Amino acid sequence: MPFHFKKAICFLVCLFFLCSCSSNYGRYAKSPHISQAEKLFLNQEFDRAISVLRKKINQTSKKDRLLYLMEAGSIFHSIGLWEESNLALLEADDIAERTYKSISQNIKGYFLNDSAKNYYPEVFERILIKLYIAMNFIFLDEREKALKYFQKIEIEQREIRDDETIDYQQNLFARYLYAVLAEALGYYNEARVQYNNLLLSGYQEDLIKASLFHLARKEGDEEGVLEYQPFGEDLKLFNAQMEILPFTNLILTNDYGELVVIYEYGLAPYKKGRGKIGEDGNFASFLKTSYLLSIVSKNQLAVNSSILLTFIKNSQNPIPIYEKRDDPFDGKKLNFSLNGRNFSTEVVDDYEETVIRNYNENYPKYVNENVFTILSKVITSLAAGAAVSLATENKLLGFLANIFGSIAISATIKPDLRSWNLAYKNLQMKRIFLKPGIYQITSEGKNQTRYLSKFDREITIEKGKTFFLKVRQF
Repeated sequence: MPFHFKKAICFLVCLFFLCSCSSNYGRYAKSPHISQAEKLFLNQEFDRAISVLRKKINQTSKKDRLLYLMEAGSIFHSIGLWEESNLALLEADDIAERTYKSISQNIKGYFLNDSAKNYYPEVFERILIKLYIAMNFIFLDEREKALKYFQKIEIEQREIRDDETIDYQQNLFARYLYAVLAEALGYYNEARVQYNNLLLSGYQEDLIKASLFHLARKEGDEEGVLEYQPFGEDLKLFNAQMEILPFTNLILTNDYGELVVIYEYGLAPYKKGRGKIGEDGNFASFLKTSYLLSIVSKNQLAVNSSILLTFIKNSQNPIPIYEKRDDPFDGKKLNFSLNGRNFSTEVVDDYEETVIRNYNENYPKYVNENVFTILSKVITSLAAGAAVSLATENKLLGFLANIFGSIAISATIKPDLRSWNLAYKNLQMKRIFLKPGIYQITSEGKNQTRYLSKFDREITIEKGKTFFLKVRQF
């Protein structure tokens, strides 16, 4: 068998592999199981949503296992099943920490599309996995374990903080909660470091300096007390009648407790397709490169390449776009009353903004990566057509091979729509100092959206202790 003929057959087999396999992987660009679980979650059919994910976790290959674990962990967390949430998220954290990427997965991603690769989280997603775990430990009253996870988060946060191009990816809520927890456990130095990190980030300077005054007063740091004294006046202590008491001197007596309301609001943005490649001006570099390719090719290849590129321009854009959820309250704060006195939470971390900004800022890089991959496939297809023409001395067969290659390549160009859809939109907090006693906390009716976790309740504030209360709403 002539060498050229063997080479032609080899190329055609590769193209057949491209065409047949890509159609299979393309169907899972966004897993139907995630979509089904998401719909059940939004309808508050939590048991059924968990059942769908649990079944898929038990059946799936490692390609999507991490994402299923992340979604399951966030559902369990939302409904207060802390142990079950950590069971899923501890495994997810272990997988996410393995930075080694399988070579075979990258090769498969080249021949097929990005959804053929393992789901690999961004840095801020890895931080969020650990944050969920830490909060679960807080609500399980295993606070030392929670602190260890905040220390792990700090390693990731430090790397982000030191890079000005991505410092916005810091999770300020994780820093704030770390500080509050460390202070409650008596690790004052760790608390101070986190408060100072929050100051460096520019988050609510007056509030954080008031927190530093409170911390300095507790640990007898006279220098810190003098530095932050003007902000100490902003601290308020309430009794059960919700009367404001002079607080500065009472800090030393430790005759008070603390309520920390954690409010997880809304749902994270989701990915959707952008349309066709030809509709996106950002792929201009792709078209220019393709034009140069046709010039340096022989006439027949130039014709074939133009036909092949026409197929590609009508293919799906491989780079998706993040879409915000419909939100009639636009990230509204949680309004609640404590023994008849009104309070509201403050947004500390806007996860939605982080996700979208990160993706938009990396868009040029994603374009370049996809241009390189697509052009590599174009060259492979043109070479296959040339090999067929040469082996058979029939330009028509070469032309048909290019048409077949066009269809195959077009089928591989699909956006990867996998994302962590059931995480929160933003995280909010309210810290209230209270005299020991019994308090009734209630939400306002206008807070209602689809779902509001159990909130109205009676709580007991104890001397020297911090009571953490989580609210989930979407």
